[in-house]
Amino acid sequence: ISAYLGYTVRNPHYSIIPVKIRHLMTHTSGISDDGVSYNFISASYSPNPPSMKELLSITGSYYNDDIWLKAVPGSKFKYSNFGTILAGAIVGKVSGKRFDEFVNDEILKPLGMRGGFIIQNVKNIGKVAVVYRLDDNRDPYISAEYYNGIKPAPIDLSDYIPGSNPTILGPHGGLRTRVLGLAKIMEIFINKGVYRNGDDYVRVLNESSVEQM
Repeated sequence: ISAYLGYTVRNPHYSIIPVKIRHLMTHTSGISDDGVSYNFISASYSPNPPSMKELLSITGSYYNDDIWLKAVPGSKFKYSNFGTILAGAIVGKVSGKRFDEFVNDEILKPLGMRGGFIIQNVKNIGKVAVVYRLDDNRDPYISAEYYNGIKPAPIDLSDYIPGSNPTILGPHGGLRTRVLGLAKIMEIFINKGVYRNGDDYVRVLNESSVEQM
């Protein structure tokens, strides 16, 4: 992944072993969310998000020893939101587009899927599902995504550089869509990369990519 990001990303415990895209996609990169501080997350949603290098590099201002597992890249599974964010950054680097725009152009539009990653672009804000959690007494409370029919203020992404910190774009689970949209995604895998709509069809993935995944 260093070759795509433009700076070296290595687990300091195993510095000669590269971290690969396959590791990010299988959550075996050794990157742990335990080391991602609230300060970094908060700053990543600001108008001037920090570089991810500041989190991953030992000399970075947000670096924490807990960011890296003591496990060889590719050897241990641990779900990593930040690993997915890195994958989203690589999509931006390779495509030259913001992550959310790439997914919109290459997947959502061809499949006729509603929704997107930027909440301000969701047409019917009143249909966005509310996220609930349980408190210490096992009582449910609203924790996020409660807009009461009112869209949040727009965010300015005009200065965003594709391939830089994409946290605000939500590659780590920020897609809002319908169940029917997710069903179309599953159909792509069933049909070896193709979505069929009656006599029409759209190829989203090469058959070889589906087999690899």
